[in-house]
Amino acid sequence: MLAATVLSRYAGASATLVDFSPPMVDRALERFAGSAYDVNLLVEDFSAPGWTASVREHAPFDVVVSGYA
Repeated sequence: MLAATVLSRYAGASATLVDFSPPMVDRALERFAGSAYDVNLLVEDFSAPGWTASVREHAPFDVVVSGYA
């Protein structure tokens, strides 16, 4: 997983992971359960108006990576 690779290379980094698929978010929850990484997981659809409201509380962001956009 890209997020795990980035977090392992940048000590003190945090990640906000967003996916429209609850099963994918569940997999990420399993992947990061018990880890020392600071990870926020959100179920959102980038095509839905207002999706940014849920991520705003985790801002600011230094980098954004998307496989969708």
